[in-house]
Amino acid sequence: RSPVLEFTRFRVPRDPYLSPYVAPDELLAQLPPMAIISTPLDPCLDDCVMFAKRVHGLGVRTNLIVTKEDLPHGFLNFAVASKEARAAMMQIVGAIQELLRAEEETGEEVGERRTMDEEEEEDQ
Repeated sequence: RSPVLEFTRFRVPRDPYLSPYVAPDELLAQLPPMAIISTPLDPCLDDCVMFAKRVHGLGVRTNLIVTKEDLPHGFLNFAVASKEARAAMMQIVGAIQELLRAEEETGEEVGERRTMDEEEEEDQ
């Protein structure tokens, strides 16, 4: 079978736990704070931006990171052999550390949801 033919027959599952695009807002609003990582060459970059905007608009603390390096979608597989991929991997490590630090500083568990209004009140 041709890989191209297989790809054109692929159907996105309608399960919101597999495909967040089909998830209702009520479910997405319960997601924990997140970091979304992409690269300028990633064919999923536009999807990452749209998803980050959607969940942020629902009150989920969201950090969208687009790496400085022009790397392919699966760049983490090259972190051992590529200094650019390793640098991007370290950006991811930093994002995870930031999420964990925020949990430690606020006492908010990573899985606990806060609205943007609550965060704004706390900042004032």
